[in-house]
Amino acid sequence: MPASFRPPQTVKPMIIAPSLTELQRLVNHCESELCSLDMSKNAKKSACMRVGPRYNIVCSSIVAGNQNLPWVDTIRYLGIFFC
Repeated sequence: MPASFRPPQTVKPMIIAPSLTELQRLVNHCESELCSLDMSKNAKKSACMRVGPRYNIVCSSIVAGNQNLPWVDTIRYLGIFFC
């Protein structure tokens, strides 16, 4: 292996959607694509966050695989905290 070889970096995607229905559809699509590439997601490192005037309203769970993704108030993405 050459000395300049670097293993691939971990991909940290962020999905943004205008509605819960669309978010669930996008999560399902991402899971299908990952499956076709023989890859998987780490549900323990996944979470959902709402922004806007209705951020504090309780809403439906987003399901990834067989697990509900938790709703959080703050997310750290690429070293930046969103709250």
